[in-house]
Amino acid sequence: MVLAALLLLPAACLGYGGLLLRLLGLSRQIDPREYLVWSGTVGYGALGVLMFPLALAGFLQPPVLLAVLGLGLLGLFWLRLKPRSPSLGRVEYALLALLCLITLVLLIVGSAPPTDADSLAYHYARPKQIVAEGRLTFIARAVDGAAPLLVQLTYVPALALGGESAMTLWAVISAVFPILAVAQVARRWMEPRMTLLLALLLLTTPAMLYGIGSGQVETRIVPFVFFAGLCLHQARVSQDLRWALLAGLLAGCFAAAKYFGLFFVAGCGLLCLAQSRWVAASLLFGLGAIVTGGPIYLWHWWVTGDPIFPALFQALGLPDSPYWTQEQARYFTSEFFGAERPAPVTLGWFLLYPFKATLDGLPGWESLRTGFGPAGLLLLPFALLALPSRILTLARHPLTWMLLAAALFYAFWFFLGASQRIRHLVPIYPCVLLALLVASQRVRRFQRPVIAACALTLVLQLGGLLLYARPALAYQLKGESREGYVQSFVSNYAPVPWLNGHLRPQDRLLFFERQLTYYLDVPHFYAAGGYQVQLPLPFMGPDAHALRWEQAMKLGITHMLLIPGLDEDKTTLPQNRMAWAFEHAACARRIAAVPVTSFRSRTLSGFGKSQGLADILEMTPKTCDLARLRLANLDLSGYNQPVNPLERPNPS
Repeated sequence: MVLAALLLLPAACLGYGGLLLRLLGLSRQIDPREYLVWSGTVGYGALGVLMFPLALAGFLQPPVLLAVLGLGLLGLFWLRLKPRSPSLGRVEYALLALLCLITLVLLIVGSAPPTDADSLAYHYARPKQIVAEGRLTFIARAVDGAAPLLVQLTYVPALALGGESAMTLWAVISAVFPILAVAQVARRWMEPRMTLLLALLLLTTPAMLYGIGSGQVETRIVPFVFFAGLCLHQARVSQDLRWALLAGLLAGCFAAAKYFGLFFVAGCGLLCLAQSRWVAASLLFGLGAIVTGGPIYLWHWWVTGDPIFPALFQALGLPDSPYWTQEQARYFTSEFFGAERPAPVTLGWFLLYPFKATLDGLPGWESLRTGFGPAGLLLLPFALLALPSRILTLARHPLTWMLLAAALFYAFWFFLGASQRIRHLVPIYPCVLLALLVASQRVRRFQRPVIAACALTLVLQLGGLLLYARPALAYQLKGESREGYVQSFVSNYAPVPWLNGHLRPQDRLLFFERQLTYYLDVPHFYAAGGYQVQLPLPFMGPDAHALRWEQAMKLGITHMLLIPGLDEDKTTLPQNRMAWAFEHAACARRIAAVPVTSFRSRTLSGFGKSQGLADILEMTPKTCDLARLRLANLDLSGYNQPVNPLERPNPS
């Protein structure tokens, strides 16, 4: 079933893409050598869009999913293929062999149990929950609960049909494909040697590796950005507005996969105004974006009143509800935005960000471990020196439209976005690197220095790849147990086997370690600090313990996992304060203590790891003394101020 799923999914994407291109009447205008990558991109977006209503309606049974994928196979009859093998020399064959080897290594990484914290908390945990419940349900949690799900929904058929291995391997395939698609189109402007070098540079870029080896969505959004830019250019030069419609469909897929995609839609919408028939182009572009990107936002609006939950809660003046409150909105706006945007939002930092992030990034950007490497900075001087000789042809070049779309997205993201993490720029990075490489190698005397710069970057990034892949390679070669591997690379994992073995289906666990979500097989509720209002821990006060008890009982909480345990901390963390009050009032009792290990780095698991103790508590409502709970008085001096959950180092 794993093999069947991994064959059906890409074939269905190609089929749906070929069918849609034919329905739009654009298939004859696409170079047959690029038809596969165009079809794969359009079909991948179509699969994610199609899965949304099916998941919402609960039609996720294996026969239904097989029928959906089988329907996509019918589109294979409309694929237009005229393969033409380029003439390759020894260097090209060596680069191609290296590309295949790296892809194999990444597939091995994908076959290991997932350990990335974001994937375990959301990207893989969400499909697992959808499959387990048989439908898509709304999670009233900011950032990683209520969010666009196009990419995660493509994981659902893989997981439902082939299990975890099919899901993680499909994630790798769907992340490597965009890089190969960019390289294939790059053959328009570069020789095979340079296109292979471009693919290798992209495939080994730290930020790309981070996404390829996990369930992160940014790498998988790359083709939507890349081909939407090509569509806008094609609409301008051909005056065929069907290309504007296709650009809207692709941009809408970006928005359906990530909130930041709305910035890309806005940027491309502005570029539509540069079309000679700008009214019709803009209308068709907007229609396409609404068709693919609109449903998830309509669902959020229907449930909460806020299409971009919870970003517009205050702006829309919405009343307090079970999903969000004005108090929570004020806290979230001040604390989350402050923590995620360490650099001032000014024009100077806007221009400085790419250089600062590459050379010496701020910790909040995560650019030192998931950055873009030195390739861009090394190629920039050569590209600038080549610019004067090409400046008159820039307006007619397809890459110009890609760069304009990327630049507008970057501007909206920097000035209006909620976060400055560099990985959010992964979707536009291939466009930028391709443009720099094309411009740099246009001047003949620059070719050797350009190749040397690329080779140096590749050597450095290959070292990073080996370091990154080492744990997964060792896992496969040594035959290590799945439990031992996960224990070695997922922070604070140790209590999970105990909880899965001792809790009953009618129990429900309250926990605060997001990276444990995926591996918990028992009913659970993740109390994500200031990201939800069902149990809003940051707002602690002298009378809050009784309210928290009522909220926990309403949620059906029977057990609680605390890391660190109460013996290590009773006053710093709001959940520990609450747990101490519960225990003090005989509302909970400790039933187990489990040693845990926290890692600062998964790649270097021996670096900066720390030991601790986790407490597992059982709720005891029969003995709970509510009067005593209301009088619980531990470190009340700190209760008057909200506790920022972001101040706690993320153990993952």
